[in-house]
Amino acid sequence: MKTNVRILAVIFFFIAVLSASGQVSQVQYEVIYNPASCLYEAHAHVIGASLAYPSTIPYPSKFSVVVPAAISNLAFTVVQNVNPPGMSWSQSNNIYEPAAAPGSDFHAFTLSGGGGGNAYPLFAMGTDILLFKFSVPNIACENSIRCFINGVDPNSAQPGMAGLDFSQAFKTYQPGVSGGVNRYISNTGNPVSLPIPAATSSASFSPDGSILQLAATGSSVLGCDNTVSYNWAGPGGFTSPAQNPSVTTNITPGTYTVTVMDHNGCTNASSTVVAVPAGNVSGYVVYDNVSAEGINGVTVDLRNSSNVLVATTVTATNSESGQPGYYSFSSIAGGPGYKLSGTFSGSWGGNNGTDDLIVQLNIIGTYPLAELKQVVADVNGSTTVTGLDALFIKLRTLGSVTNYPAGDWKISEAIVDLSGSPVTQGLTALCVGDVNGSYSMGGTKAAAFLSLEEDGVMTVPVGESFTYTIRSSSAADLGAMTLFLKYDRDRFEVLDLSSAANDMKYVAGDGKIAIVWADTKPLNVNDGDVLFSVNMKVKEKISGSSPVFTIGAGSEFADISANPYENFNLKVSKVQTPDGSQALSMGNYPNPFVNSTSITYTLPASGHVRLVLMDLVGNTIRTLADREENAGVHNLSVDAAALQLAPGVYLYRMTYDNAGSTVVKAQKMVVTR
Repeated sequence: MKTNVRILAVIFFFIAVLSASGQVSQVQYEVIYNPASCLYEAHAHVIGASLAYPSTIPYPSKFSVVVPAAISNLAFTVVQNVNPPGMSWSQSNNIYEPAAAPGSDFHAFTLSGGGGGNAYPLFAMGTDILLFKFSVPNIACENSIRCFINGVDPNSAQPGMAGLDFSQAFKTYQPGVSGGVNRYISNTGNPVSLPIPAATSSASFSPDGSILQLAATGSSVLGCDNTVSYNWAGPGGFTSPAQNPSVTTNITPGTYTVTVMDHNGCTNASSTVVAVPAGNVSGYVVYDNVSAEGINGVTVDLRNSSNVLVATTVTATNSESGQPGYYSFSSIAGGPGYKLSGTFSGSWGGNNGTDDLIVQLNIIGTYPLAELKQVVADVNGSTTVTGLDALFIKLRTLGSVTNYPAGDWKISEAIVDLSGSPVTQGLTALCVGDVNGSYSMGGTKAAAFLSLEEDGVMTVPVGESFTYTIRSSSAADLGAMTLFLKYDRDRFEVLDLSSAANDMKYVAGDGKIAIVWADTKPLNVNDGDVLFSVNMKVKEKISGSSPVFTIGAGSEFADISANPYENFNLKVSKVQTPDGSQALSMGNYPNPFVNSTSITYTLPASGHVRLVLMDLVGNTIRTLADREENAGVHNLSVDAAALQLAPGVYLYRMTYDNAGSTVVKAQKMVVTR
């Protein structure tokens, strides 16, 4: 820090002449800084004998102030004229830059006004004459100001002087000295120096480490009102104009610096090094759905901002709350940018046709996915969700594939900043492919809202193939279908399935059928419409009537927006085998056929027969018979052209009523070209 003195630098300019009394007259000129007014002052001091002046002073007289060229190219301002009386000082708008002094700018103050006996200061011996006060543009701490007066260099011949000769500056004439000799010898002195303000800084944390308190003090030795301003800067882009700012978020370790500026634009800086205190982070890993089940056994990793593994733990039940999925890290070195991530190898599940539909809707842009659900939709790990992901989901639901390229589980990640304040940060988990988050930790989808409604009894001979239809119980616009059906493999044999739903996939065998279908175009069904048909056989005699299928967990029907139906049930028939040698039977030949086929059916006893031809969706095309008939064999012909049947698969369904008992039997016929 420069020395704190009221008169900061003195510039001496001398003239030595012999006065009438024989004494030597000397005049000293200087520029000082006035801390009371925050202004610079131009002064003249008379040492030795007094100077006698003539009645006039030659014009223009100049007083020149020199500053480093880097300080300012703006004119200085005279704020108070003092001497000579009746005259005034002002700076011209020109800033002179002489080639002889390339590092300096010359500001010329001009003396002007009326003449007369009082048109000059009284240069009496021992006097201190204040000529004028001036200010400088406050764009920096204006050190290095000095005066240059009555000089012969630079003169008007110097480049950059614009014809102005400082040798003509502020002259006086003394009787008895011929030719108006310049009585003030040019000189330059040391610069005026402004001492920088005082500045200190410190930092402390609140007891819990959540608040960083910065503090600064500053003072201006030469400030007019001793006021200063503060400006903090620190790591992580931190700034603040407050004297004592608090940092409550994103506390970053490093050096925090405060710059103190006084009234004159002079600055000083002070720095303090902050080391963020150790911190704790804890939370729960839960499944990403409404129930938010906590998951034990998840490995949670904590890495620093350089991606170096700092600590690892495994989620468990919190002993205090009793909630599963809890993790905790303690006494971790404070700092920003810690990353939490997790891995899990638990049982996978939760995929079905509704997830398949959501992926298809996402691809066409009608079902946006974000964050973790977007991640688990990419089951093949290609970084892009495509139709291949939808197919993978369908096939894994059926069990045709047993793993995904992307793995079985995904855990969200989080970035946290650690300090003395405890941080709570939860993570979420999803099974890959479970884009609607409907998995339950038991290993399946949430419970299905499906049931089977009994709808008649079919009499089927042992060993004879028959078509078993599963029908809708209500009208719906279906977007996805998932069915897990179980049957007694000792009693029944499933041969194949067919459906009006395009691209339906199924797997059948070993007493189970898995069916998956999804489409962005809805399948419109009415009450009683056939959803799909099962071609099957009865393997052994059945005493009484028996249900064929039961519904397994995870079965679900969803609308075109992927919302599961809660009241959509299925109509099915029970099956029985005939008691007598003559059994109810039905078939058609030829099958497939081009023009016509003959339906042959055998009735074990007289009864009412209603035979209906339908498409695969269950829409009635023609009622072929609706009458009372005797026991025995009956035939009727079906003409494809007369019924305008296009090539394809059709169903014919007979309802047989006898003595209060109803038997339903259905078969398929195929029209070809």
